[in-house]
Amino acid sequence: MDNEPLNKTTPAPDPVTAAIVAVQAGNVDAYAQVVSAFQRRLRASVAVKCPPGVDPDEVAHMAFVEAYKRIDQFQPGT
Repeated sequence: MDNEPLNKTTPAPDPVTAAIVAVQAGNVDAYAQVVSAFQRRLRASVAVKCPPGVDPDEVAHMAFVEAYKRIDQFQPGT
């Protein structure tokens, strides 16, 4: 007999992964959670690296648009 529990449960995905999976399933409104989770850090990172005259908010916005276009490529757990 092995020592594995009788009831195996899969841990719940983190909220961002759950939101991405919801977007993949057609809930486009769930993408707001993804943006909210990463917006501050992405904008800060972009602001540090942008040359003068480049709007970090615009660059971050473009990054989120591109991520949304490719959201179908996301695989939970990777």
